[in-house]
Amino acid sequence: VSGITPKQIEAYTQWLRQRGHLPGARLCTEIEWEYASRGADGRAYPMGEGLEPSDANYYDTYGDKRKSQGPDEIGSHPNSKSPFGLFDTTGNIFELNVSSLKEDEFVMRGGSYIYDKITGLLVNRNVVDAEHKDADTGTRICASIEPPPK
Repeated sequence: VSGITPKQIEAYTQWLRQRGHLPGARLCTEIEWEYASRGADGRAYPMGEGLEPSDANYYDTYGDKRKSQGPDEIGSHPNSKSPFGLFDTTGNIFELNVSSLKEDEFVMRGGSYIYDKITGLLVNRNVVDAEHKDADTGTRICASIEPPPK
């Protein structure tokens, strides 16, 4: 989903938890997001150190057809699959996360279809407020798993 604010995402994850649809649902922290996107080896992009136009949906992907650019269907660029199996963590749309550096702060990670490949570096982060809303910004939902009973 895109075009949603961090505040709306938090309300949605609360609804998921309360209804029992996804116990532990919450907005991911940026540390969780970055680890899931890069793996343990500190790579620059989900697929490694470089990013080619066919690897992900970013500014150079569609060349002279930029007037029609926008988000692609998730998984349209399988080369951008992360070591943990996440698609499109670079390019496509920015992903909102809870800041791991400051309480009550939100950040965008991962780049977007309207920005260059430098913006898609997995270390890129931009602080936004709880009301930030843009068509090229969305999220993933994380869920904490309860340990099995002893």
